[in-house]
Amino acid sequence: LRNATPATVSRGGVLFINDNDIGWQPYVNSWMDQFKKSGKNEDEIVRTVFDICFRNYVSENFLDNMKTEETIAPMVPISYIQSLTTIIDYLYLTMKQSKEKMELIRKLKGENEDQLKIIYETMFIFAFMWSFGAVLPEDGKVKFSNSLKSNIKSIKFPDSKDLCFQFHYDMLEGKWVNWSSSVDHYRYSEGELFESIVVPTTETVKNKFLIDLHVGRGKPILFVGTAGTAKTTYIKDFFRDVDKEKIRTASINFNSYTDSLSLQQIMESNVDKRFGKNYGPPPNTQLIYFMDDLNMPRVDKYGAQSPIALLRQIIDFNGLLYNRSALEEKKYLVDCLFTGCMNQKSGSFYVDSRL
Repeated sequence: LRNATPATVSRGGVLFINDNDIGWQPYVNSWMDQFKKSGKNEDEIVRTVFDICFRNYVSENFLDNMKTEETIAPMVPISYIQSLTTIIDYLYLTMKQSKEKMELIRKLKGENEDQLKIIYETMFIFAFMWSFGAVLPEDGKVKFSNSLKSNIKSIKFPDSKDLCFQFHYDMLEGKWVNWSSSVDHYRYSEGELFESIVVPTTETVKNKFLIDLHVGRGKPILFVGTAGTAKTTYIKDFFRDVDKEKIRTASINFNSYTDSLSLQQIMESNVDKRFGKNYGPPPNTQLIYFMDDLNMPRVDKYGAQSPIALLRQIIDFNGLLYNRSALEEKKYLVDCLFTGCMNQKSGSFYVDSRL
């Protein structure tokens, strides 16, 4: 809309809505409805706790402060909220799938509802710190961690100099646990190439968990960091451990010459026609695209990056692609997920905030 006249916009049937007029609350209201469909008392407790948490942690004042904070990538309020709900959904679903955890929930439901509420609040806190705090630079993370630790009243973080990002909540033990306790010992494999060796650390454990979380929820994930921060290594290490029978992977390296056509050709080369207009990996499998150096494509005179625009189209319109030789033909990518990484200090220094 920045480069179009009002007449062009109206003829295109484009309706512009200011996101500040609507905000993120309708999205949250729709998301919260999932907890009242069953009508069970437990779901009402979840709904009540999350509703209070949104008011306490995601206040308008907090969001206004976040707008003034420096972030390592462009962010908009709804992006924070979508990340937060994605993480909560994963934690809630994995809790439902664990027999031990569900036995604890049923026990607390009848004996100690206050402890049950703490469990749900810690889910929210964990999601809150990784959705809002993870996009901040190092000094911003320190400030965010100190603020969060001082404001939590239900269950305190351990008395430690470590930032809040070093902890996750173990509901069976009823306390915050350092990620270091989840680090496995490194086991050398004979014949393993030196450049492919990844020694487990708290960082690899945390980031592998976050990738697994987003893949499990069918959501894209983007790692942002300067050169040498192991962004690519984290994702390729995750790819090495996936079930090859269920998940296939494809890597695409972006550069300043990458355009939408070349990106589409590479993406289509990794999928087969299924039925009708649908294209994807073999049945009962998922394909995860990894896009390295996402922000490298050059910005055109209209302020857009054509491969980024194509990627947005695919994500926003359920895998929609057009046949370049016959634009009336539509194609749809199915069972495909997207991961990526970029260095905010190189390339175009830009990536569309809508992505």
